[in-house]
Amino acid sequence: MLYYITEDIIEAAENRNSKVIEILEYIAMAHRHGKHIVISNRKILQRLVEVKDYENRKTSQIYKSILDKYATYGNIVHKIALKVVFVLDREPYVKKNVTGRYEEIGYPIENVTVNNLLNETALLGENINEVAFYHLMGEFYKKRLAIQIHTPYIPLHGGGDTTKNVLMIEAMSKTRFCLAFLDSDKICPNGSLGSTLKGVIDSRKKKECFYTSDYIYSEKYREVENMIPIDVLRYVCENNADWIKGVQDIECIQKESEDIYYYDVKLGISEEKYCNIKKENQKEYITKHIILARNVTKEDLRNIVNPSKEKKMLFGTGGDVLERVLIYYSENFTQWLESAALPPRLEDEWMRIGREVINWTCAPSPIRV
Repeated sequence: MLYYITEDIIEAAENRNSKVIEILEYIAMAHRHGKHIVISNRKILQRLVEVKDYENRKTSQIYKSILDKYATYGNIVHKIALKVVFVLDREPYVKKNVTGRYEEIGYPIENVTVNNLLNETALLGENINEVAFYHLMGEFYKKRLAIQIHTPYIPLHGGGDTTKNVLMIEAMSKTRFCLAFLDSDKICPNGSLGSTLKGVIDSRKKKECFYTSDYIYSEKYREVENMIPIDVLRYVCENNADWIKGVQDIECIQKESEDIYYYDVKLGISEEKYCNIKKENQKEYITKHIILARNVTKEDLRNIVNPSKEKKMLFGTGGDVLERVLIYYSENFTQWLESAALPPRLEDEWMRIGREVINWTCAPSPIRV
């Protein structure tokens, strides 16, 4: 996170407010250890250097180091769209931009805990692999904007519907900042959001100010697997006859300009599952896909008798496809990043989500003083 020190805070420190001085020492420690980045204007940084009442003699040296690197940090900071502003004698607050994303968190000094200041930001997903994939979107964003910045994080496992509960625990405990990633679980373009996401949205409609946590999801895609680039998807499926059929089905549908944004990338769909679909909008969406991939007619689909749960109408790329993608990226991400070319819709989402990853995890490299 980006910690921003205001005039009110430095004045309180100069007036020997012991609570503020203590917090400033821990803020400096967070920067020193590469947990969160600290910045202000030059004059305030100079005054932070000159505070006489720090217990730790290294505190002044840390603020001096920040001041000495002001130009370097300034080039980074103006690309960070979220900051934590420590305030005196005020209620916590959140300012959001026109898209509803956090852009300023007002954090009252009286509410600050040492753990919250020093702990790395947590990234919460339905599983650890999802968190790792979303973090790669942050790396993609940094490459596109030519940002060189440390982005440490603590991965948290939600696990389906329990994601709502984990996020609420994080929000209430205030032991660290936390950004959660959720799937929309939409099954077709005009489908409704999934129950897990709805649960999170409903749980945060209370009047309480959730100033240490937020969540993000993509309404443009069903789940995180739908945001895997097709070249990577093909690579991790090419050695398995069934998985590669899943990729071929996707490519066949895309070739005819039909979207696969809400396609079941992992499992595809069997005859039995298709015949049991009750929602008309979902049925229509999947029927288009099957007609293109299997070269059949609507009449053929209506005439299925004794549908098999084994026979695939649409192939998937495997339940562990995201794990395979992460293995591929662990060995090839830097090289892939140099020439990555995503479709506009997908690039927009990688950039939108990647920006939030950077906003919530930005930090300096650890420094020695």
